[in-house]
Amino acid sequence: MATMVVVALTGFTTGRSHGHSKSRSSSSGGGCSSSSQSHDSTSSHVSKGGGSSYTRHTRHRSTTPSSSSTRNLQDATVKLLKCADAQQAYALVTVTNPNSARVRFDVHGAFLGTGGNTVADRHHEVEVASRGKATVQVPVGSKTLAADVDRCRIDPYARALG
Repeated sequence: MATMVVVALTGFTTGRSHGHSKSRSSSSGGGCSSSSQSHDSTSSHVSKGGGSSYTRHTRHRSTTPSSSSTRNLQDATVKLLKCADAQQAYALVTVTNPNSARVRFDVHGAFLGTGGNTVADRHHEVEVASRGKATVQVPVGSKTLAADVDRCRIDPYARALG
């Protein structure tokens, strides 16, 4: 009889420790895995950012868990309306969202001097309504820098961030 009790307890314990209960195993395992992955992803964003903007990193943390849905989003199209100059320390662009949801995009622009040298290289985040358009100012950084700008090179597509 003692042997049967040991076998019964061993079977009970083994079943629980290996997580053979599919609902418990997949739920807790999936939760841990997912949570660990989003934390790692957030850490890599923070280390790559180099401290350019704490607010920006906070936004990345909140959208990291939905990174699988970000892959389904289309990038926005970007058109340059006016380049920066001494009076206007920003480029004026339109950003068009082709998605059926409100999406945040990363607009990239390079501001070039007369010799083709890069005066400033900027990324600017903008949120655009579903299938909407937004007119956005991509800042050079200062009027002093803007005075050295001869032309703007704005990427024709803005990456969807979520």
